[in-house]
Amino acid sequence: MVGPKASGNLIYELHAHLELMAGSQGLWRALPNRLGILIRSEVVIYVSRYQRHYIFFRELTSDAIGILRLIDVRRDMPKKLRADLARIAGEAIE
Repeated sequence: MVGPKASGNLIYELHAHLELMAGSQGLWRALPNRLGILIRSEVVIYVSRYQRHYIFFRELTSDAIGILRLIDVRRDMPKKLRADLARIAGEAIE
C-alpha cells in the first residue's frame, strides 16, 4: 500500500508528465482499433505510459489533451478499456 507522502509525490510527478505529454506528441501512441469497438472515425484515442500506469487520452486542442482513463498495469486493462470505449462510443464526442 502506498502512503500519503508517496501518493502526493505520484500526483505531482504524474501531473508534470501530463503537461509534458500535452506539448510533445512524440510521447503519444495511437490506440489500434482492434478492440471491436466502433468509435466515431474522427476521434483518435492515444495511449502513453508513465511508471506503472497507462494513460488513455484524446487530443482536445493544440497543447491540450483530455484524459479518458488512467489504468495501473496490474489491473485487467483490456476489460476496463473495452468498457470505457463502449461507454465513449455511446456518447457524443465533439
